[in-house]
Parts: sequence; structure tokens; C-alpha cells
Amino acid sequence: SISRREVGETLGGDARTEQLRRGLSRDRTGH
Repeated sequence: SISRREVGETLGGDARTEQLRRGLSRDRTGH
């Protein structure tokens, strides 16, 4: 079984990755 904490960390990690990707793309495009 997966604990709520592990689930939250996994989802949180995915969200952070998404934000990092968007931030990098913004820096590249200069917007």
C-alpha cells in the first residue's frame, strides 16, 4: 500500500517538474 505522504510527495514532485519545465521554456523564449 502507498501512504498518503508518498502519494503527496509524488504528485508534488510532478507539479514541481511541470513548473520547472515551464520556467525553463519561458527563459528560452524570453517571455
